[in-house]
Amino acid sequence: MGERNYRGNQHASGDRPSRLAHLPALDGLRGLAVIAVVLFHSGAGPFQRGGFLGVDLFFVISGFLITSLLLVEHRATGRVDLWAFWGRRIRRLAPALLLVLCAVALYGRLELSADALDRLRGDLLAATGYVANWRFVADNAGYFEALRAPSPVQHTWSLAIEEQFYLLWPLMVVGLLTLGRGRHRWLLGATVAGVMASAIASAWLHTSGDDPARVYFGTDTRAHALLIGAALGIALTGRPARADRWRRVIDVGGIVAAGGLAWAWMTVRGSDDWLFEWGFVAVAVASAVLVLAVVHSPRSLLARGLSWRPLAAIGVVSYGIYLWHWPVIIALTNARTGLAGAWLLGARLVLTATLAVVSYFVIERPIRHGWRPALAARTRLVRAGWGPVAVAAVILAAVWSTSGAGDEGDGSHLVSSTGIEARPASSEAPAASTDVLLLGDSVSFALGAGWGTEQKETGAHLALGAVIGCGVVSGSPVREHGVATQESDQCPRWEELWQHAVATADPDVVVLLVGRWEVRDRHHDGEWMHVGQPAYDAYLREALGRGLDIAASPGAPVVVLTTPYYGGLEAPDGSRFAEDDPGRVDVFNEILRQSVGAAQQSHLAPLSLLDLNEVLAPHGHFVDHLDGIELYNEDRVHLSVPGAAWVWEQILPPILAAAAHFGDR
Repeated sequence: MGERNYRGNQHASGDRPSRLAHLPALDGLRGLAVIAVVLFHSGAGPFQRGGFLGVDLFFVISGFLITSLLLVEHRATGRVDLWAFWGRRIRRLAPALLLVLCAVALYGRLELSADALDRLRGDLLAATGYVANWRFVADNAGYFEALRAPSPVQHTWSLAIEEQFYLLWPLMVVGLLTLGRGRHRWLLGATVAGVMASAIASAWLHTSGDDPARVYFGTDTRAHALLIGAALGIALTGRPARADRWRRVIDVGGIVAAGGLAWAWMTVRGSDDWLFEWGFVAVAVASAVLVLAVVHSPRSLLARGLSWRPLAAIGVVSYGIYLWHWPVIIALTNARTGLAGAWLLGARLVLTATLAVVSYFVIERPIRHGWRPALAARTRLVRAGWGPVAVAAVILAAVWSTSGAGDEGDGSHLVSSTGIEARPASSEAPAASTDVLLLGDSVSFALGAGWGTEQKETGAHLALGAVIGCGVVSGSPVREHGVATQESDQCPRWEELWQHAVATADPDVVVLLVGRWEVRDRHHDGEWMHVGQPAYDAYLREALGRGLDIAASPGAPVVVLTTPYYGGLEAPDGSRFAEDDPGRVDVFNEILRQSVGAAQQSHLAPLSLLDLNEVLAPHGHFVDHLDGIELYNEDRVHLSVPGAAWVWEQILPPILAAAAHFGDR
């Protein structure tokens, strides 16, 4: 990610260098940063909470080095060769990235579902064009994106921000140096203003409880870290070192900054509001102080510790480690390997390190420098011509690997923008049909998507009343995969929307399926609660009672489906997220049984309970496949179209029997 190290040697006069020389301590800082990020994504080790802040250290180092390079070149030659600069950046960053993208495309072709492939195509193209961060801002705005498996290239958001910086920042540097007649005053002032503008944008755009994707992935809201590094580069380049006067202060500041970063990496959570208001800026400032300390005093105890050879070696290949670690985590799961805990972490680390080292010695170094003089001519050809060919190869791989996506099923049109739509009766359905209304959330919607020809042949017609993203409980925020998010704006209106569906469908039988939103952690009455806690259970019973009242209001039979066990997305350490705990599902289903029993006493229309886990979990635990059918989408929560069709084959006969029995009375 950017230049590998700081090339600086000092003149006897004490002036800053006119050229840059290698500092192993900066490699050590890169090594620490990538270790923090990998442990965070792996959900292991001391940095599993705040290790994502290692990216901010990368940003600061990159801003510092790039700005220093530009200013040193301008000082030595009176100009900046922008084309040469951009060419070096491309040779440094693009080859390894394109290799990873091709590997992910092949993985997607072999492993992902049609729906996931459709999204992966756009992700790969966005990563190739270094705009992945903005794609993830857009994608994360949707409810279904929050439940789908994470993209294998989601980590390229930070590379996109850096590359956008590398494109635009040199132009600003040249322009401001020209305006200031070579002096740095204008450039430093504009940089500080940019830091302030980025920090203000981050605080302004962040709202407590909202999905933080816009602020976290945005170039404008994360640019402050790169600019803080740039400001440090401006302040140091071409100025007296004043080593004797400031050395002790800077050394102490570096140790304090190192301690602060270690604390943040171990304790901070991505859902902390203060992080977006001022925390990211504080982390970037601490990172800049740490960089200053090792650059200013390269022989200090701190710098020597960071220069430890194993740590510096990790820093040398940190770019490859960063590129490969996330796809490896996505591919090497507990389900695929049978490993968990330390064994799973070890397998991921070994494979990531192997791929990174191979990438460095086989791809990155040859393209940048050549293997040996005998291959110099060949290397020049590779360096000159690989770019367009490699980019074309990735684009072709992205298109080929995702071809045929979106062919799965015919239920995608079932839901309107309001989250509710009654499906019109088929002209092929028998005249004496049974009108079935399906109420619920997105899991209910996925079940409805499997309604097809075989169900129509029974003489039944389906109306779908699914409110996407909402159950019978309401209130924000809720926790999704450990992160606090806002519920849909429709959720406070779920009763109104269900009532509209009931009035529109005029059903002969109502089927009700909820539970996914009910088993999540939810902020209720000023504190976080979940199913199994008395106060929350009381609220849940009351909400279920209101939902059952609406379902029974037409006077038709009501068949309530228990919520099934969820496979869910795997936590980085191979464990389950809280909402996928089968124990929570059991508690919810017991409350559901009690609520149905209570409602049976107060409604003339018959209410019955159908245990969906007897169908989907016949052995008492979650399974992906039954009868050769892949039951779920890649999120292992929502039924696939073939899986939903198979479920209807099992549950529709008793549902129609309930309607027929009531009609005969």
